Amino acid sequence: EMKGLEGGGNAGSQFDTNLAHASWTYGSYYLSPVELNDIFQPVVVNQLNDMTTTWGLLRKEDWSGRSQIQIRARTGRNSTATGYAEGTNYTYGTDFSGMVGRDKFQQPFCWYHVLVAVTGQAQRLGMAPGGMGDRWADEVKWCTADLLRVMNLAVIGTGTGASESASLGFEILIQGTAGTLYGKNIATYTTLQSHQQAMSSARVDINQLRLMIERVQTGNGNISSNANLNNLVFICHHTQERFIKAILQDMQRLIPTSARAGFEGRVEVDGVPVFTDRLMNTDDIFLIDTAGTKIAINLPPTLEPLPVTADAQAGHIKLYWNLFSDAPANNYWASGFATS
Repeated sequence: EMKGLEGGGNAGSQFDTNLAHASWTYGSYYLSPVELNDIFQPVVVNQLNDMTTTWGLLRKEDWSGRSQIQIRARTGRNSTATGYAEGTNYTYGTDFSGMVGRDKFQQPFCWYHVLVAVTGQAQRLGMAPGGMGDRWADEVKWCTADLLRVMNLAVIGTGTGASESASLGFEILIQGTAGTLYGKNIATYTTLQSHQQAMSSARVDINQLRLMIERVQTGNGNISSNANLNNLVFICHHTQERFIKAILQDMQRLIPTSARAGFEGRVEVDGVPVFTDRLMNTDDIFLIDTAGTKIAINLPPTLEPLPVTADAQAGHIKLYWNLFSDAPANNYWASGFATS
């Protein structure tokens, strides 16, 4: 005897190949004839793109034992610095005006997690010949990848960092000369200002990239930048990397690649490697100072079991973290580049 196959006639009349469909019944599924059996490979092939690079690229700092991310920063110069004449007598007057330039900035940690659950039947039958082995471990692996994708999107996104459920994103960290960061008005707290530029559908060119590198080192107007070239990295979608390669190829015929540790072989512009993230907007290019822009980890990835309420094993993977920068002025966001 043979199980019915798709196609009608002597082969049967079963066209529904989705075994999870509500209409499925024993004996009416689409598989090979029973005499030949069905042997599936003992692993799950990932048909999704789980490449998440930016979150992994950024430096992680141990902030365990802290209730918030809190930074003390020097935000002003001593305005009494000047030349003087011989014999000048000095007094600081009635207060310390002009001599104090320190502020405190803070933001909360964010809570991110993913639920993991596998039925008892799936675990036991997965151990049968042709099965996948430890289904629980396999599910933990793929759920971790899903969580990492969500956190990567958060880092390059529009979160303010003020909510415990949404981390700070690049687009709020690097918002120019107006807005709010760390709960402060950056028009007043000018050391929180950064470089933000709308490109109006212009095609990326070498002068724009060099301008970005220059400005995060020298500053511009009230934006007090002091980035070290060796800590800078461009982050963009593969589309913009393709255009950058075309520029460099036209200039030099050979695309320069980076020798910096961790970026070996990457395309490089004047000593700054170009890092790609497929989740990035196709019209954005970020220039990030990796020494100042970091991820604070209060609780590293932790697998925690959940109560048993069914014939299953369940838990969740959680992290407490947030993106922050102690030097926002060392970052540049150019948006709205041409994408074709």
